Amino acid sequence: MKPILMLMILGFAITLKAEIPERANVSNFAQIWRLISEKNPDLKALEQEKKASIAKAEAASSALMPTVYLSGQSIATDNPTIKFMGIMNQRDISQNDFMPQNLANYDWQIVHQYAVGVQMPIYEGGGSHARSAAFNSAAEAKEWQSLATKNHLYFRAASSYGLLIILQNQKKAIKVLNERIQGLIGKYRLGNKNNPLGYSGLLGLKNLIIQLEGADTQITAERQIHIGTLKTLSGTAENIEVGEGDKLDAFLNNHLNIKRSSPDSLPPSAMAMKKASEAAQAEVDVVNAMYKPQFSAFAETGATAGVRDIEPSSTFGLALSWTLYDASKNSRQNAGRDSAAALSFKSDGEMLKVQLETEEINQRLISLKTGENLLKSSEMILEDQIKVTLNLFHSGVVNVLPVVDIFSHKVELLKKQFETEKQLLQTQANLWLVNAR
Repeated sequence: MKPILMLMILGFAITLKAEIPERANVSNFAQIWRLISEKNPDLKALEQEKKASIAKAEAASSALMPTVYLSGQSIATDNPTIKFMGIMNQRDISQNDFMPQNLANYDWQIVHQYAVGVQMPIYEGGGSHARSAAFNSAAEAKEWQSLATKNHLYFRAASSYGLLIILQNQKKAIKVLNERIQGLIGKYRLGNKNNPLGYSGLLGLKNLIIQLEGADTQITAERQIHIGTLKTLSGTAENIEVGEGDKLDAFLNNHLNIKRSSPDSLPPSAMAMKKASEAAQAEVDVVNAMYKPQFSAFAETGATAGVRDIEPSSTFGLALSWTLYDASKNSRQNAGRDSAAALSFKSDGEMLKVQLETEEINQRLISLKTGENLLKSSEMILEDQIKVTLNLFHSGVVNVLPVVDIFSHKVELLKKQFETEKQLLQTQANLWLVNAR
């Protein structure tokens, strides 16, 4: 019985494991950016706001189209006035209806009234056109704002992913250096009279190991921060891993390649402000239209049915509405103009800011690339020094203290290299952002 029970439990466990899908890994930047583009709530919200502005523009454009309506009511009343008007609308009135006892008759009557009509705006001061232009400009502003938001999200995602590449390479370099130092320590035993490794040198090497292990712990923590950032931006719970063969130079060339924009082209954020300024100016035109004459035509045909007869009736005509004085007119116009001007100035300021940042970032990028090349040259020279120093140490010409010193320089050089790479990544990402259109 027990073997059968064990087999059943084992079969159930295997089935359960098969039904639970393993969590997939997201292992390249293209996958991450696709998830961000599809799932980011800020982008979705801006898209819906753009659609709403387009719908409002379409509604404003149709304001000059005729409005057709149908109305009707059935009234049970003992109100003498309503009953008398109903009889008049039935066109069956007599002298007896004007007698006091009939005029003051409070008996209940039922009156049915139905009508179909049309209203046709002829001229409304250009308000519908201005309102449509305002909403269209607002929709374009949302589109540019969406592009600016998308560029900023790309900037954040690329920065975090690039830092993950740097941290991965840093972790590998620290591991290699740690193994070299551990191997050196392992070849010698303290207390052996033939051991050229002095106690002071041993402590120096162990101190370097502690520094490397501390750096490795810090890298692990920083890596989790950037993985968390990418998960938040992409809205995914999947594991995010950097491709094993990812290199920083290739990533910068493929995903943060700088395409120089035209000096006259506005960045998306400035274009959004410019379109918002146009929308505000169009709102001024809407206000102006409110103080112009409003003409419309109307026509209605209907029927009234009651206790005596059912009779049709028709009405048509022209309507004029014109606001001749409103104390708030000038204030409303000035508010709209000032808002439009403010947004226009902000757009100009954004363009100037981008130009200044581009020049500053370009200079910083040149300096960092020069520094990176110098560090690579220093690394080659230092590797030669390490080889020479280790040969001298193994030959007994020098004690371990020069070895400790040369590896200390190696640790410091690694720190400088990775700090430079981080600054280089951030600077190139910033330059991409200010040039993104």
